[in-house]
Amino acid sequence: GHASSKQAWELLTQHNPNDCSVDDGSVDWTSGLQGANRRWIPFNGALGDTQLGWLSNELGEAMSLGEKVVILTHVGVCPGSCADMCLLWNYTQVLDLIEAHPGTVVAVLAGHDHDGGYALDGSGCHHVTFKSPLEARPPLPCHATVHVHTNDTQ
Repeated sequence: GHASSKQAWELLTQHNPNDCSVDDGSVDWTSGLQGANRRWIPFNGALGDTQLGWLSNELGEAMSLGEKVVILTHVGVCPGSCADMCLLWNYTQVLDLIEAHPGTVVAVLAGHDHDGGYALDGSGCHHVTFKSPLEARPPLPCHATVHVHTNDTQ
């Protein structure tokens, strides 16, 4: 497999004592894991060094230009915005990057957790996890509209 996949499995094995290679439902991947440690399951993953470096550079440039940023990601990065078992493995590194660029990231929009959620982190960044379209019962609509304003009060 790819070197990144090998690294991911090594990381997962370090943090989860369960046999996560069994994917037929016979193994509870979260057994014995508590709180945010429940994130150490195969369907989450992490940002690699290259991705973290890219994000840091983009946020640094945006901050120097006085720009505001909205991050789009599949897997949530803020506890409370999604279930613990739906967090990015290295979510703390992403939150550290957001905090290192104060006032730059105004929102993180995520999916992954079918129930959705919301949290406001310590830097004032809004973390929104959208509900899954699979959870919308007809005739309920299944979409979201995000309004972006230049006015800081909205």
